[in-house]
Parts: sequence; C-alpha cells; structure tokens
Amino acid sequence: MCDELPMLAPAALADPTSRTDSVASALLAAALRAGCYVIALSGDGASYDGSLRITRTDAGVFASGDLYQRPSGGAAPMPAAGIPVFARVQYRYYLKVTEFADAGRDGFTLGFETWRLKPMNLWARQEVLSARMMRAPNPALPADGFAGAVSTAAGAPAGTLTMAWVAPQLRRASIAINHAAGSEAPTANDAGASWPDIFGAVGWDVAATVSDAPVEPPLSEAWSDAELHAAMMTLRGDVDLDNDWQFHILAVPRLKSTDRGIMYDVGATDSNNGPRKGVAIASHWVVPDQDPWGLAKGRRVGTIADVYFRTAVHEIGHALGLFHNSVDNGFMATTDRIADRGTAALPFPTNVSWAFAPDDQHRLGHLPDPYVRPGGAPFGDAAGSSIPLATADAGAARGPLRLEVSPLLEAVPIGAPVRVLITLRNDGAEPALAPATLSMKSGGVSGAVVDPAGTVRSFRPLIVCLEHAPLQLLPPGGAVSHALTLLRGAEGALFPIPGRYDVRVSVTWEHRGGVSRVVGETAVEVLPAAGDRHAKLARRLIATPDLHLTLILGGDFLPAGLAAIAAAVDDPVLRSHYGYVEARRRFEPFRQRSADLAGAQALIAFDTVMSPSEIRRTADEVLRGALNDADDGAARAIGVVLRRKLERMSVPDAVAAAVDRLPR
Repeated sequence: MCDELPMLAPAALADPTSRTDSVASALLAAALRAGCYVIALSGDGASYDGSLRITRTDAGVFASGDLYQRPSGGAAPMPAAGIPVFARVQYRYYLKVTEFADAGRDGFTLGFETWRLKPMNLWARQEVLSARMMRAPNPALPADGFAGAVSTAAGAPAGTLTMAWVAPQLRRASIAINHAAGSEAPTANDAGASWPDIFGAVGWDVAATVSDAPVEPPLSEAWSDAELHAAMMTLRGDVDLDNDWQFHILAVPRLKSTDRGIMYDVGATDSNNGPRKGVAIASHWVVPDQDPWGLAKGRRVGTIADVYFRTAVHEIGHALGLFHNSVDNGFMATTDRIADRGTAALPFPTNVSWAFAPDDQHRLGHLPDPYVRPGGAPFGDAAGSSIPLATADAGAARGPLRLEVSPLLEAVPIGAPVRVLITLRNDGAEPALAPATLSMKSGGVSGAVVDPAGTVRSFRPLIVCLEHAPLQLLPPGGAVSHALTLLRGAEGALFPIPGRYDVRVSVTWEHRGGVSRVVGETAVEVLPAAGDRHAKLARRLIATPDLHLTLILGGDFLPAGLAAIAAAVDDPVLRSHYGYVEARRRFEPFRQRSADLAGAQALIAFDTVMSPSEIRRTADEVLRGALNDADDGAARAIGVVLRRKLERMSVPDAVAAAVDRLPR
C-alpha cells in the first residue's frame, strides 16, 4: 500500500459511511465484542496505526475505522493504554468495513475498503482488501486479539493486520468548562445525568472539568464573538489536540449573536489552526413568559438545568460536526422546536429527549476522525455524509432555485479583500423551501477560489450560529441576498497573485434529514501592485493570517491583525478597501474599550468600498448605539455618506429602509 505526501490542510468530503446492511453473521455478531479495537496495518514499506469501531444495534453489527501513518522510528500504541489518539497530520485512511465472515472457531474474514482523504472535500477509494483474522498467539495482545494476512481483491498479498479490543467505548474526548462571574457551569440535568452519562450512551468516553478561574468580563453583559474567541484562547491554554480531543465551553451572562448558544472557531482561518474547539452559552437569557415555553416560562435559563445543560450539549454536538436534526426532541433539535412540541400532559422541558437521534448516534460512532475531532475538518464538511461518493457538484439541486454570484467590483488591487454578492432566486411557479439568510454565519455557505495557475483554495465560515439558519418558503420570483467578504481560507490567502480568479459559491441546507444544494460562480480580476510600497504591503497582508481573523471577529486581541489593518488603512491604494473593516471594529466595544462611533465615521467615506450587507450593518450599528451629542453628529455624517452610496447602487429594500432610519 503506497502512501502519498501528507495532507496540507484538513478537508472532508461526501462521506463513504452511508449506513448499509449489517456486516456480520449472527454467529460472529455474538462473538465479536462491541467497542474500540487498536489496529495496526503493515505492508508495502509503510506501517499504519489506528482504531476500529464496532457497534451493535437492533439492525446488526456495524464497523469503521481510521488509519494514521506511523512516524519513522515510532512504535505502535499499546492496547493497555486504551482508546488511542493520533496526530492529525499523520491521518491517511478511513476504513469502511464491508464484511465480517466466519472463518472457523477461532477466526473470521474481515473485508474492508481504504479511503484516502483528499483536498477540497473529496474521498478516493484506494483499495479493496480482506484479512483472514485468527486469535493472536502474541502474549502482548489481550484475549480479544486477532492477527492475519491481508490480500487484495485479486488475491495478492498486501501485508498484515492486527487488532486488539481496548474499550467498550468507541472514542474519547474531554470538555473544559469556564464560567464568568454569575454564570452557572453546565454540568448536569435535573436528574443528575452528566457529560460522561450523555456521551457514554453513544460510545464516547468523555471527561469534563470545571474551572473556577476568573474570567475577565467585557464592558457589556453581552459578549461579542471576538470577546468569546479571545477568552477561549486565553483560558484553554496550550492544549495539544494531537493528544487530547478537548472541547471548550464558556458560560457567560449573554451573547450578542444569539439568545442561547453559539459555536465559534468553526474553521476558515484561525491563528491557532484548530476548527471546532469552542462553544459558548448564555446563562441570563430569560425564557419568554408565554406559550409554548411550558414550565420554563419567565425563568432565567441558567436556573433551569434541563434547558441550560441541554443547550450546552447541543452546542458541543455542533462542535462534533452535527447539524440540526428535527426527527425527534433529541439534543440536535432546536430549543424552540422542542418547546413548540410540548403538550399539556408533557410541557417543555419535560418533553426533552435526553439522547442523540439514531442517525446522529451512527454519525458519532462511524464518521471519519477528521469530522468529529477538534482541530480536524471545518464544520459542515460532513453535511453530505449520507450521500454516496460523487463529484463535487453531484449534490446540486435540480429545481426552481438558482444562485446568482457576482463581484461587487470586477477588479481589486492585490492585497484587498474581494466582496461577492450572492442571490438565491426562485424561478419556479410555486413557493420553494430555501434558507432565510445567506450569511456565512448560518453555516450553509462555503466555496472555493481558483487562481490563474489553477490552484484551488476553499473558504468556509469561521463563526457558525445555526440558530440563525431558519428556512422559509420563497415565493415565485422571490429572492434572498447577501454579500461575502473573502480574504483567506483553509489553504491560506485566497487571492495571493495578480490575475483572473474564478469564485465558486455553494449554499446547502438541511430539512428533515435531507440536504439540498445550489451552486453558482463568477470571476474577478486581481490587479498587480501599483508600486513598491503597495507591493510590499500586499505581501505583508497576504502573509498575516490574523488579518482575516480580525476582519471577521473584530476586537483588539490580535496585534498582528490590528497592525496589518492599520497599515492597509494608511495606504492610498488599499485604504478604501479596508476602511469599513476598521470602522466595523470601532463600532463594537471590546472588553474595557467603548465603541468609537466618531472614529468609525472618519473611515467611512464616499469612496469606501462597502457591500449592501456592510451598508446595512453600518446603519444597524449606528441605530443600536445610545447616541450622545458627539455621536449624533457622527451618525448624521454616516447617514449622508450611505445615502449618497445608495444613489449609485441597487440594494434590497431592507438595506434602503435601514439607511433611511438614520438621523438627518
């Protein structure tokens, strides 16, 4: 089995784990223990270590595994150490087990396929193999140890395989919990079911720890995404995700982005290169004092363990790669959906199902490691995990919905972000179910950029708030629009050289377990540097990952990102492209810094490049603030600029209405 070069960036795919018939006979099903097996595969000059997961349900026995290349001079993991954890960079293959067949009293035949993780969200089947496994005489292996020769589908020798049962669970992880002053730590429900109990039911060995270390509060009771991310990076310390699958929960009084909970740190570009590590929940959200909120009406959520703890489990479910799932009242159903399903006999929250839905249980057990481990593939890569392998566009919708994609500017100077307008239209004669928003934060918008040399680079959201991903019935002729600001992705800068780029955008959404998708594309020209100063600055911006993180999150906690934006604003070529980026950061308070409306106003001029979405956000930020006399003057000046911009732009009615509300 020949190996390839290490993968340069985490990616995932249309997944080969789609559920099939049981792979074991009744006799073997009774003999093989469910749980985790440490495995080692050797052959063709390479050695791999990993785990094989076996689950038993009413439908039969299911099995899958993952293989990591053993480093030169490295040793195989010892079964006595329990469930193994391997370095992410060594990940090589997903094992899809296709058959367990009896092979006598002390053995069986194991049929399996190896699938190679490729860039740009694709799996490729490498080999179809089988191994005749017999009880292992090796005293180093426990009683449930097997070893055997591996052969190809043509019968040619392909190496050896060993496996040893190590635990009844399938995977292991840890959860670190911090809580701000006055916010409860989410540790258990009203019945006392805790993190180990909840995840033990799906075959995960999970340990949770609560820290009472002080959490520095911001000026506002409501935390911004930037403040959450900064706190997570400070509080979690130097966690080695190659040895500990640790997820972080931060409980705070309120969240600016949503009422109850949010997963940030989703993917895209992160200065510590680890998607899906952190979630946050709000303890001081007050449940509406009205139907259908049942027994929770009018109460602060942090005082209702069943609701509060369920919210934390729900957000960790997102960190594990799971989407909303409305098939029951389980963890991945939304809180309001469960409340709507309450009855007089079983009001919310007594109608909560304290379990993951069966299909999500299967995903947690058998998705490839990169989908579920923190620091692996970005959130959303597993969205099509129930769909057989196909080309990148095989899942595209065939129906009345059409995605229009166009650049705000057809050409931008090198080093500038590219703003792209996207519109989803219903060309049909009947209403069609579609996303109510195309914001990146909704989690359903992603894409790729192809540079002049043909190199493909992907982009995905950094922050995901799936509570902000509702569906709507889009009427005939109706449309929903948004604008994306693109700068970096998982593979680095999206626009690193001059020339023509193709920009491809995909919008996906889930409904009752099914996934729909539409795609669209456009082109944009990146212009060469206008001089030596511009060229030097562009190289600096392209080489600064924290520039993108500051663009998305704002805040003051990334010095390299702040310095890069300041330099761009000071540059005559790039100032107009970064003016709004810095203005937006100043609009929002951060920790002990107040909002600076006057400073933001100075950066918003008629030539400042702003998409319709950015114009609306600016208007909303101005209207949200409590204006003093000085701020009132700045607000009026911003209103003048934005109204002039709208004279030369075609924008959705909601954008025009927001600007019209600004003081004159």
